[in-house]
Amino acid sequence: MLVDEATYLHGKRVEDNPTTDPAAFSWVGLYESTVNELHRYQARFNFNDLAVEDALSGKQRPKIDIYKEHTLIVLKDCRVRHNNRAHHCRRPHVVY
Repeated sequence: MLVDEATYLHGKRVEDNPTTDPAAFSWVGLYESTVNELHRYQARFNFNDLAVEDALSGKQRPKIDIYKEHTLIVLKDCRVRHNNRAHHCRRPHVVY
């Protein structure tokens, strides 16, 4: 499911998404994406096959992979409970 999609230029969100400025980057926020959805974005943004495979597996450790076409970042977010200091880490987040 698409959560948000935007283009950023010099740290600011650009309202008119299509831009050819090399300093711009695209952010696509997906949540629990289907195989078809990931393949659509792969075709659109030229994501590396290995990066898409990592996103589909859902079992990646936090990492950064730098490809020619894009950068893949896998993150996990954690919640910390102040009362008993326990924490809970969710499934990895994949950022292209």
